[in-house]
Amino acid sequence: MKLLNILFILQLFFIHSFALELSLSKEQKEYLKNKKSLNLCTDKDFMPFSRFENGRYEGIGSDIYKIIQKRTDFDINIIPLSKAELKEPKKHNCDIIDFISTLQTQEEMELTKSIINTPLVLVTNIDAPFIDNLTSLKNKNIALLDDQKLIEKISKKYPMLNLIRIGSADTALDLVKKGKIYGYIDSLDIISYRLRKDEHKRLKVSSKLKESLSLSFTVLNNDQILFNIISKVLENLGSSEIENIKNRWLDFDDNKNIDYELLIQVFFIVILVSIFMLQRQYELNKLNKKLEEQIKTELEISRKKDNLIFQQNKMASLGEMVGNIAHQWRQPLSEITMSHNILLFQIQNGSLDIETLNKELKESQKLLKYMSNTIDTFEKLYGKSNKTRSKDIFVKDLLKEVEYILKEPIKLGTIKLIQKIDPAIMIKNDNNSLIQVFLAILQNSIYFFKERNISEPKIFISIKKHKNNICITLGDNAKGIDEKILPYIFDYNFSGRKENNKSTGVGLYISKLIIEEVFKGTIYAENRNNGIRFIIDLPA
Repeated sequence: MKLLNILFILQLFFIHSFALELSLSKEQKEYLKNKKSLNLCTDKDFMPFSRFENGRYEGIGSDIYKIIQKRTDFDINIIPLSKAELKEPKKHNCDIIDFISTLQTQEEMELTKSIINTPLVLVTNIDAPFIDNLTSLKNKNIALLDDQKLIEKISKKYPMLNLIRIGSADTALDLVKKGKIYGYIDSLDIISYRLRKDEHKRLKVSSKLKESLSLSFTVLNNDQILFNIISKVLENLGSSEIENIKNRWLDFDDNKNIDYELLIQVFFIVILVSIFMLQRQYELNKLNKKLEEQIKTELEISRKKDNLIFQQNKMASLGEMVGNIAHQWRQPLSEITMSHNILLFQIQNGSLDIETLNKELKESQKLLKYMSNTIDTFEKLYGKSNKTRSKDIFVKDLLKEVEYILKEPIKLGTIKLIQKIDPAIMIKNDNNSLIQVFLAILQNSIYFFKERNISEPKIFISIKKHKNNICITLGDNAKGIDEKILPYIFDYNFSGRKENNKSTGVGLYISKLIIEEVFKGTIYAENRNNGIRFIIDLPA
């Protein structure tokens, strides 16, 4: 008994200390804020469910009432009423009634879910036989509480019984003991509570009916918001929680003496549990702080690593760009050399005329200007100048710079460019970084065209607007990438090229960083139409 009480008090402590937070609507929260108090009407003699004695509200309902009060912060006034008074709740300004039978509902009442569902049983004297079916009790006097709807229900099911209305359970049990009636029908919980008393030790439960008594909380005056709040509290009560509360009151010893030894034991248990939980909370807070510092340190290391990789990739790409410059300069240098040789030959032979000199010099100047423009383009992309950074630029102009840089390898490889571009689309932010992304992807395509001997190489470029995004697609017909390694192509230091190739393997890794960090977009790759295509989505 003491152990049960200790466990129950501990349960109440945790319920009250760590009450579930109700998920309430804005309207319900406003209702709780503005509602000053509630009147909870209770049957003053309906144990083990409710009792009001010596100014104290007791019973199963009192424990549930404490949970409602804790989880809603309602100021709840307890109004004890007799069974007769409960039939007219409006006269007593009731907002809520606890433990009313579902058979007793009136038009102005709305029931919550069933809190207690207890079977009906028949109580008789101890020497009476056990009964399987009440139909065998023909013309026996059986008492029932004065509940019209319950009486109608039982009389319809068992018309052979002589049903007698009784005002209280104790009166009915006294009549059974004295042999004035054969038995009394009531709920198992009510009977179990009363049969624990010594004065009823000559009585027993002789039969269990198929019918049951269902008890719910009731909200009056069609107050739908209050009904929804109370329903949420009660729905959060688990069935095991209700059973624990019931068991406490059904094992209740009707002794008014306070067990101070028990209270002291409970007090020290609560103190120890509280100290333990505070210690655990302190340790958790300390651990969380340490983890936050570690994460911050790791993020700083990661950023430094990414910056280093970015610079390494830039230098490696610069090497590839120097190769492209050499390709683009080779032809004009040859033409200038040839022009100079012609001029020298004519000077030595004395056949040089002014017209030929002007023509050759103009051609040389044109070729030198082309070479100078090539240097300017690469300086903008890899030099210290930031003139082209962070300004709006048409995508078509951006692609012209990419095509210019890749002009020679595209020309040498007889690669066909197929473009579908909306000329009105403009790109914002770091344009040079986007050029790097295009170059990293297209240079891979050019490499695989040559490495795989693609007979009719094609590069597909599509740029269009889709809703609030700019969708960029870069593809080729270089037979794609093995599906097994496709998920790893954006990983650091991964390369699909042969080992003797000088590729660093960080071009696509950096491309992904640029798209996600600089442009706040996304990039992914897929095999499609005998090649690979990269899909880039950027905010418009």
